[in-house]
Order: sequence, then structure tokens, then C-alpha cells
Amino acid sequence: MSEVVTPTRSDVVIDRLRLPYLDWGTAGAPAVLFLHGGALTARTWDLVCLALRDSYRCLALDLRGHGDSDGADRIRRWKFRDYEHDVLQAIVDLPSPPVLIGHSMGALIVRRVLAIYPALAGVLITPAGGNHGLRVLARLARQLPEPVRVLPGHGPETTIRRELPWMRRIASAGRLLVPG
Repeated sequence: MSEVVTPTRSDVVIDRLRLPYLDWGTAGAPAVLFLHGGALTARTWDLVCLALRDSYRCLALDLRGHGDSDGADRIRRWKFRDYEHDVLQAIVDLPSPPVLIGHSMGALIVRRVLAIYPALAGVLITPAGGNHGLRVLARLARQLPEPVRVLPGHGPETTIRRELPWMRRIASAGRLLVPG
């Protein structure tokens, strides 16, 4: 693992909302965009990004209304299509399609984005959210070509730390990989 470093914080403005993101560097490396769960922030991914930063350009976005982003006063109004739109706008300037990794609510956003955007791969970690969780996984498992992988764990840090060697290979997988 590399030395302890801090990410660079930048902002992207989407629909007049300032959305901060953390960039863990490694210019020229394949990009991985991390999306946090509900009531969490981009900082959720700090340890994961630190572990992967030598091989990937790790980016973690504060979704609208979360963390240091604008829109907290309207958080109950935001719909998944708003978050989906934010992610699509945030990745438009990347040099190539990123791997998208989402935890909980972030996983549901990744699923929606993958339906319309040709990301290199997507990883859904503990997709949750009312009636969506298990039905989403079952539908994805029926629709996707092999491999569909289900990982045990209770959160992004626990799951990814245990699965780090496998995570380093996701960029070459070329398929949607579904951790559970």
C-alpha cells in the first residue's frame, strides 16, 4: 500500500448545484468513480481509494444533498433520476469510461447509470432501498452474462478490503460484477 496521502478536492457544478469530489490522483490510470450510500459522503471511500490509488485514478463524488454538496435543504425532493443525471454529467469529461462502484443507494444509482452509459464495469455493493434491493439483484442476475459475483460483507470498506485482489482485476473484466 502507498504512503498516507490526502485527496485533492474539486467541485463540479451541475444544474447550479456545487458537488464536490475527491480525486486520489494517479493521472493516466483507469478511472474508478465511487458513489456513497444514503446519508453518507464521499469520505466513505477514503480507505478504499487509498488502497487502490497506485493502480487507479480514484474519484469519490458527494451526491447532491450529501456531505459538502449543495442541496441538503431539498434532499427529500431529489429523485434517483437527479442523482443519475449528476453522475452522467460528472463523468462526461473523463478521458475514458470509468468503472462505477456504488454502495447501497450508490449501487442503485450505478445500476441506473449502467442502463444508459457504457461504463467499463460496475460494482454494486449491498444494493438497498426499500423494495429495490433483492429484486434488483435477482433481475440483474437473470439479465447478465456470466460472471455475476456476490460478495459477503456489511459495507464498502469491509467488503472491498477483503476482496482487494479481485477488485484490482475488475477493470479487465468487461462485465458487470455484482457484489452483494
